[in-house]
Amino acid sequence: MFASISSIGTRSRARGRGSIPYAERSWAIFEGSREVAGIPAVFLLKTAIPLFAALLILQGIADAVRAAARLRGRIGVDG
Repeated sequence: MFASISSIGTRSRARGRGSIPYAERSWAIFEGSREVAGIPAVFLLKTAIPLFAALLILQGIADAVRAAARLRGRIGVDG
């Protein structure tokens, strides 16, 4: 069991890091579903993964800036 878990990590690192290469490969072939009645544009769903990550990072930065402004007394608790 441990050998199979470690080989999964090795394979994923060899193909590329993160979800951006994952989405790029999907866009390169305009990937669709393998099922006949599946989603026709899987590449759009795979693009949402790094997009959501970027938006989450931006939200974290905005919250950090807002908290720093509150600590300095520039804005009130109500915002």
